[in-house]
Amino acid sequence: MASSGRARLAAIGAAVLLLLALAVAARPAGAGLPVPLPTPIVTGTVTWPDVWVQLPCATGAITGHQVGRDERGAPTLRIQGWIQPCAGAERSTGFAVVRYFPDSGLRSRRIEPYASMSAPTPFDFQVDAPGGDGLRGPVRALCVAYAFDGRAACVGLDPGDPLSVTAIPPSHPRVLVNVGVEGVYNTNPTCGTCV
Repeated sequence: MASSGRARLAAIGAAVLLLLALAVAARPAGAGLPVPLPTPIVTGTVTWPDVWVQLPCATGAITGHQVGRDERGAPTLRIQGWIQPCAGAERSTGFAVVRYFPDSGLRSRRIEPYASMSAPTPFDFQVDAPGGDGLRGPVRALCVAYAFDGRAACVGLDPGDPLSVTAIPPSHPRVLVNVGVEGVYNTNPTCGTCV
């Protein structure tokens, strides 16, 4: 019985390969493969692109912060500042906040659009889980970023009561780790665009 299952699986695999070969052979000479178009996710009036078009450079500063505690006693952090694309930058979907843990960085789900490509864009963000997320360890730094490896302004975070926030350079060892993208966790299985 097991060999008949393997034979069926092999026959299905061969049929799929044959169909792919026929599809490629039927394409006109010189025609490339179709390129998928990015489809934005629309939530209310905000459009979230599925691709982050990054900049080669930008400047910025974190000019203020407030540390507090939420109703559960967990630390909260709000940061304010500005970011400006470098001269000649033509196109970007925006900038993000990156939280840096001991071994990795995590870019925010949301990409904030630039108000202008030739003037500073102010920001005021509530930072999620500045004390850590329980999985990756404590957040050691956070930066306003124009690319995965491009940081315009950063602050170091040190645990304590209250949480200590100090300016650090964008080249500080705390931020020299690989950066991934924060996942979207959906609690409503019928809403694919809810965050």
